Amino acid sequence: MALDVPGAGNVSAQFAVAGWALDRGAQSGTGVDQVHVWAFNSSNGASTFVGAANLGVSRPDIGAWLGAQFSSSGFGMTGNLPPGTYDINAYARSTVTGLFMAGQARRITVVAPVSRPMMFADYPAQNQTVAQFFTVAGWAVDLASSSGPGVTGIHVWAFPVGGGNPIFVGATTTGQQRPDVAAYFGHSRFAPSGFTMQGNLPPGSYSIVVYAWSNIAGGFNQWVLVTIRVV
Repeated sequence: MALDVPGAGNVSAQFAVAGWALDRGAQSGTGVDQVHVWAFNSSNGASTFVGAANLGVSRPDIGAWLGAQFSSSGFGMTGNLPPGTYDINAYARSTVTGLFMAGQARRITVVAPVSRPMMFADYPAQNQTVAQFFTVAGWAVDLASSSGPGVTGIHVWAFPVGGGNPIFVGATTTGQQRPDVAAYFGHSRFAPSGFTMQGNLPPGSYSIVVYAWSNIAGGFNQWVLVTIRVV
């Protein structure tokens, strides 16, 4: 067997695992019915079962080398691990012996993606006069996200312009569909990027600050400010 990817070095949190595995003693088929992939943390040795690979991937190169019987000896899957350095090991189970054969290993470092946050507040508009009950709405994404918009929390605060303690207006509803945002950024994963809520403040002038929580950064790492007058 051989582990073709990942190559040694840095990979993203989601990475491909692929290669080929066979037992030349098999009378028919590839002689392998399972490939399990494990990750061993290089710092503490902790093991993580990454998953069972999909089998039957066409490998005409292997078939040309070892015979047509082994042309479907390829395997592949997508791995997912938190940041860290790991030894990735793939083990193949032989149908001849019923045992997992010695595995193939590769050392990788999973690197956290760099956050790329973007957001916009549609309502209220800058310097708008609003009633005491008003709408806060807009969209927020983290472009580094590989699944979904990358933002799961929006908090809204009001800071009195004349001074005084900030007021927590509330947490918005997230996940609203924004096909315009998805079209702008070129991927459907950014469609559920909308947020909205109903705010309530006493009369006065405020700086409304909307903070977005990034799943990539693991914190509130972007914000927009809108000044309003409540009557």
